[in-house]
This record gives sequence, C-alpha cells and structure tokens, in this order.
Amino acid sequence: MGLIRFLVQSVNLWTPNLPIDHNMSKPTVQFSQSWDVLAPFQIGTREASWGADPLEYHGGFSSLKPSSSATFPSALGKDGRARWSRFDAKSITSSGNASKAFLDINLPDAADWKFLQQVYGWAGMQWQGWMRGELTVQAKTEGEVTVLIYAENALEFVVDGKRYFGGDFFAYRRAPAVLKLKAGTHVVDVRLVRDVRAMGGVGEPSIQIKMEAKVARDEGLEIGEVLMPDVVAGKFASGFGSVTVTNSGEEWVDVEVSANDVQISSIDEPESQKAPLTRLAPGQTRPLVFHAALQDKALQEVFFTLASKSLQSGKTSSVNVTKKLIHASIYAPHKITYLHQSGIVSYSILRPPSKNATCSAGQQSAPIMLFLHGAGIDADNPAVKETLEAAPNLCAWSIFPSGVTSWCGDDWHTWGYMDVESTIAAVKVWTKDHAWEGIGVDTEKRLIGGHSNGGQGAWWALTHHPGKIIGGAPLSGYMSIPLYVPTTLWRPADPSKKAAVDFAIASYRNELLAANFAGIPIMQQHGGSDDNVPVYHSSLMYQLINETGTSSDYDVLEGKPHWWDGIATETNLQKFYNKVLANPRIPTLQEVEHFEIIAADPGEMSGRFGIRVLYLQEQGRLGKLKISRNKIRNTWRFVPENIMVMEIEADSGIGSVLIEDFSTPEDREFEKSGGKRVFRRQRESGVWTVSTDPAYPPTRALDQFGGLTAILRGPKQPFIIHAVNDMLFDLALQVSRNLNNYLAANTDIKTPSSGNRSTPNGHKITLALGSELPPVDFQFPEGVEFPVRVSPRNSSHLEFRSPSGRWRPAVPDQGEVGAIFLRPSKQHGLELVIWGSNLGLAEQAARLVPMITGTGQPDWILCQKEMKWKGLDGCEVGWFNAWWEIQE
Repeated sequence: MGLIRFLVQSVNLWTPNLPIDHNMSKPTVQFSQSWDVLAPFQIGTREASWGADPLEYHGGFSSLKPSSSATFPSALGKDGRARWSRFDAKSITSSGNASKAFLDINLPDAADWKFLQQVYGWAGMQWQGWMRGELTVQAKTEGEVTVLIYAENALEFVVDGKRYFGGDFFAYRRAPAVLKLKAGTHVVDVRLVRDVRAMGGVGEPSIQIKMEAKVARDEGLEIGEVLMPDVVAGKFASGFGSVTVTNSGEEWVDVEVSANDVQISSIDEPESQKAPLTRLAPGQTRPLVFHAALQDKALQEVFFTLASKSLQSGKTSSVNVTKKLIHASIYAPHKITYLHQSGIVSYSILRPPSKNATCSAGQQSAPIMLFLHGAGIDADNPAVKETLEAAPNLCAWSIFPSGVTSWCGDDWHTWGYMDVESTIAAVKVWTKDHAWEGIGVDTEKRLIGGHSNGGQGAWWALTHHPGKIIGGAPLSGYMSIPLYVPTTLWRPADPSKKAAVDFAIASYRNELLAANFAGIPIMQQHGGSDDNVPVYHSSLMYQLINETGTSSDYDVLEGKPHWWDGIATETNLQKFYNKVLANPRIPTLQEVEHFEIIAADPGEMSGRFGIRVLYLQEQGRLGKLKISRNKIRNTWRFVPENIMVMEIEADSGIGSVLIEDFSTPEDREFEKSGGKRVFRRQRESGVWTVSTDPAYPPTRALDQFGGLTAILRGPKQPFIIHAVNDMLFDLALQVSRNLNNYLAANTDIKTPSSGNRSTPNGHKITLALGSELPPVDFQFPEGVEFPVRVSPRNSSHLEFRSPSGRWRPAVPDQGEVGAIFLRPSKQHGLELVIWGSNLGLAEQAARLVPMITGTGQPDWILCQKEMKWKGLDGCEVGWFNAWWEIQE
C-alpha cells in the first residue's frame, strides 16, 4: 500500500461562484472550496468496475440534489441510511490556468467502523459514495476552452452530466481527460471508492482525492513522462526512449520527435536515421517510441522538439521539453531501457557484477538476481535501486525491474511479468553493446526476491515459472489480493457468477499453487510489527511449503515494520544469497520421487522438469497433475485431474509414462520415444493418446486463455482500437486513455472518419453497436462458427450457439445488453469485443476492459441495466472452452 494523506477539514462553508471576467487575456479555472458528499455505501474489493453503485437505483447521483433531510438505504450506515454532508477542502491551489483541490473525506460517525473491521477485517474499512463540487471557467472568448482533468485516487467522475470512467485511481497522472468547456460554472461529480490496498488499513477509513483542472497549451500538445536511459562510458546504456504526449487539440495529428545531439530513429529501422511519426486522435495520450543514439558523450541534457501536423487542416505546431541525463559508472546501478513485450518502452535498474564479485574461480557466467519493488514506488527510486547496496559483491547480475508502472503494471502478473522477461533479454543485448569483458550472464538461472507487492510477485514467479529459478526471497509479501483484502462485501450475487469471477483471478492465488515450486531454496522474511501486510501471509506460505514435503528458511524479525533501511540485506538474507549464488543450480528430476503441478491458467505458466500442462478440460476448475516415479518398473506415474493436454520435453529424463486418469475408461502406458511428446485426452472417448506433433487439436491458442486479461499478451505492436461507428469515438478514447494510464500501453485508434491506418498485427479492441459488429476475423473449421452473434431477428439482442449447433438468446428474457468478450483473430491474434444494444450498455461493458488487477473478468460478460446498482449480479458471465465454444 502506498498512502499519501492530505490534511483537510470538514466544515459547513458556502463559497459563492466567482464572477466571470471577460476581459482577461487567457482562460482561468477554479475549483469550488465546498463539496457536497453523499455516503457511505457498501463496496467490495476491486468491485467498482462492475458498477455496483446503489445510487443508480435511485436514478444516479447526478440526478440528485443535496438535502439535509434526504436519506438513502445503506448497508453501512449506522441506522441503515446514508446522508448528505458538506466538506471543505483544506487547500485550493490556483495559478490562473490551473486549479487543484485537495480533499480528505472522513465519515467517522456515519458507520460503526471499528465493529465492521472487527467482523470483516480490512474489507469492513472500504466504502463508496459521491461528492459534488464546481469548476468555474473564466474566458474572454465565447467559444470552448480546452481543459485537462486529473482525478487522482478517483475511479470515475462526471462533468455536466458526461461520465468519464477510469479516472486516475493510483495517481499516475499519465493520461488526463481532455474536456471542452464554455466559460461559466460546471458541475463536477466524483465517485469515491475506498480501497484498502491503495489507501491503507490503519487509522480512519478516509478517502483522499486530488482534483486538478488545467487549461491546455495553445500548441495542442501536452508533454508527459520522458523516458531515457542513463549514460554509461559515453553512450546510452541502451538504445530506446519514449515521450508520452497528449493531443489536446480538436483534430487528428501526426507527431514527430527530434532532439539535440541525439539521433532519433524508428525502432523498426534504427539505421535509417528517420524519426518515426505517431498519430494521435483528439484527446488521446500515447507514447512516442523511438531508438536513440547519443552523439555527444558529455551531453548533460536532451532538448526534445515535438512537431505536430494536423491531418484535417494541415496546421503545424511544436513544443519543446528537456530531459536531464544521468551519467553513471558501468558498475553502478543504472537505468536501461528496452522494448516491453507489448512494444512500449520500459526500463529497469541494472547493476552488473562488480570487479570484486564473489564468483568461483573459472566461473564463466553469473545468474540473474531479480528484486521486485512494492506498490506505489518506482524502480529508479533510491529506496529500490540501492536495495542491495550493503551486498555489493554478489556474483549476480542484479536487476530491479520497473514492472512498467509504480504499481508493477498488474501486480507483477501478466503485464508486469512480461516486463521481467523483457528486461532479462535486454541484459544480453547490454553485454554486447558495451563490449562487456567481465563475467557473462546466465539468463536461464534466476534468484528472485521482492518486497511487499514485489514479494507477492516473487511468489507468483515461483508458482508460475519455477523452471528457471534457483532460489526465492520474498520479503513481507502478501499471498494474493483475495487473501489480502477479501471480497466479502461485494454485492450479493448468484454463487455461480461469483465462482466465475473468483476463478478469473485464481491464477493470482499463490496460496493454491505452492506445490509448483517445491524443492527450490526459499528464504522468507517478515517484520514482526508489520501493520501493512500481516505476518500471517508469510507464515501461511511457510506452512504450505512444509506441507509439500519440503521446507523454507523463515525469519520473523521482532519489532520490525513493513519497511526499513537494509530490509533486503539482513545477515541471514545475505548468507542465503551467497549460498544460492555459490552453487547456482536448478533442482533436477533425479532428485525427486514425486511432485505436483497445479494450473489455473496454463497460458500464464511455463513448465517444470520438462513437463508442462497445456490445456484444461474445463475452465473454472484447477488442473492438477500428480507425478511419481516407480523405480522398480522404471516408469513415471501421471495422475491428471481436469487436464486435457500436456507435454514432455525430449530431454526431460522421463521414460515410460503410465497415465492413471480416473475419469477415463482405462489407464494407458506409453513407452519412451524420441522428441517432444504431447499427451492428449480425446474429447469424445476420453482415451489418452500421444504424439510428437506439436499442433494441438483445440482451435484456441494457449495464450488466449485466462479471461479478458489474455488481451494483454499481445505482440510487439500497439493495441488497435476500432470504433466501427463515429458515435463510439468517445468510448474508444476512454479505453485508450485507461490502457495508457494504468498500464502505460500504446493504442492506435481507428474510426470510419479518421483516415487512420492502424498497425496490422496488434491485438484488436472492437467497439460496435447493434448489427454493426464485424464478422470474426478467423478461419474456423468447416461447419464451425464463433458462438456469439447479433440476432438476425433483432439487432438489439445477442445469441449464443451451443456445441450442438443450436442458437438461443444470450439472456433468458431476450433483453437489451452490453457485452464484452474475446474472439480469435488471424495469425493467432486476439480480439476484445465491446458491444451494446445501445451506447449506454456498451459504456457499461467497457468498464470491464482490464486495467485494475483483481477485478476478475471471465471470457465473456453480458451487462444488463441492473449492473449499474447490482454489480456482478446484474450480469451474465462465463467461459469459452478450447474450441471457442460456450462452456455449458
């Protein structure tokens, strides 16, 4: 948890509207001092994306007027009611063209918070509500003023009745909403959602909100983060850079970046010395990605020029931004940049082995040592990059990945762990670029540690990718989001729906997957007085490891808090690092008699001991594979549960295999054969067969499983957001803004009137209404169709196809719905479809585009109007099987 508290007071003050000054030279903005609040209402952990706003049952907050006598039913209120109150910001900071309002909403007497916490734990410290204030725009012109809105710690807000979903819940400040406002006073409604992970579980359950309004620059371009590598020995440590830019103008623009004493070129053609063009829609934020070569070894500051040209009018403009460069010793921790597996530029901190590294005589290469940072802190923060300062001579390539964002992308899961793999690949490139003469790098052996959210990430790596890990050191890490702050107080829902959501995040449940890393050396550490992540989490894993028949070393340091200087270099930790690095080996099959592999999402997992689970029979249940050796018969016994396809590498050391599947007619024994072996449970007969053919019968690719988050496993290209109707442009912009803000993702928006040529190979996100949904761009076998279609009889309805070929209404009452679901596309691509019977329902579905970890989105979700207040229970949810059929 990262928590910044703003001191404010709750008082009853009335602030009059400011007079409009039409003689001023430039527009100004000003937030009101007083805000009306209606709260508290119940909300569960990461539930808000599902709607679940009880005020929607009463017409929505924006339709209500403050009243001292009005009450609304509330499960949290002391008397079962929520009421209006007025809060006054402690601080309103204005500088003419910008205004910032700091508020701390605390309702100590509105609910029995102490008792709620005693009963429900931290889940009882979460609540939701709304607040209303005003934004006054003063301008000489009668036209519209372009205003950027940053809503830090808020998930959504409404201005003059128009909703902006996404906000800036983790205060990234990466992608503002761009509004066109006329001079005058505008009503601003902000949804309040208290999230313990983001806002803390100690003290009063308050919500801190920072609203900022800023008049856009005349040039139409707003500059955000500038990411550049450090300089090592007179050259860039690596060759990639990016500048995040927002198009605040009204027209589509192409933007080109150039710099002084730095050669900027396309990442696809770095030798061409031609700067890339990046196209931005009005209001869009995206990174300008480029290859960079330093031309002046002593350069201290890069002076960038961003030049734009409008596609419609041909108007040109430019803005400048500078970036200071950090010059570092080749042996010191320094920033390297690289292409993330999604095609954006990310960074990590690299510390090569020192000249005095304690490597063995004759050792040719050293392992990777990864240390994953916690939530709310950047990898280039001294607290992270100097984590191992007290252990300067480790025989390892120490890497501190960024995870793309300060919240580790998605908590070091799909998006965040792609960053880990990308930075490991970049280290090999670094050794060549810098003609490294020291000890080499062994990327196949990894010692992984991390703190807090990074400790959780270390557990996730151990449970999902144990095959390359030589040791783990999770420090003060939690087990999983559901175990950290339970989903107890989600709105009531059909248990089958809740089960689907729970399974959508089962891959994050490290406590269910502990068997996967049995036998790997582990050193756990936790502060005995940690009030952020309870010691229970580490102690639970200590117990679970023991129950696998192995053990871990475990230190609970009495009196220590969640974080302290030297947390990663305590005496026993250093002994552990040195012991593992002195003999960097991965446990082998010859050392074990039996083991188990547990899979929630095989697409997220690699194998162990040369064995990998590829497909589950049924989504919604864990797949389990118990393996044991019969020394007398010299065979390996495999007992699969809910597994359909598995493979064994040729060099695994496994000979004959006996498969005992109690759900099939008979056991099957298979002799050893050359090459990789793929074992399949036949769909109709249930009989196991073996082949060396790597082509699997299912039509669904392995990396297309895992619910809607599978869309994040894209190729190195921007997401293509295709709005098939121009009236969907604002929704496409929202999806783009949220992907960029929460994941730093790059998106290419395409609309009928944009004239925009999108990159052909990126994963697609298609937005459509009614009959305008394009056909699926995938060649199914003859006689097979994708099982979701718009009804040919009523374009406001969807239909599902059963495996037998019969089409039926997707919802029992054949009502209007919004929908979000996956579809395959050509070349093993993936498409995320956002569809609605009308625009409002499509907007509801778009709330569920992956952006905040723990939301839990299965493969398909149908959103009915009741979702606004019922949340999950106002939806239908489910899975596709391995053949892209609706799983019954």
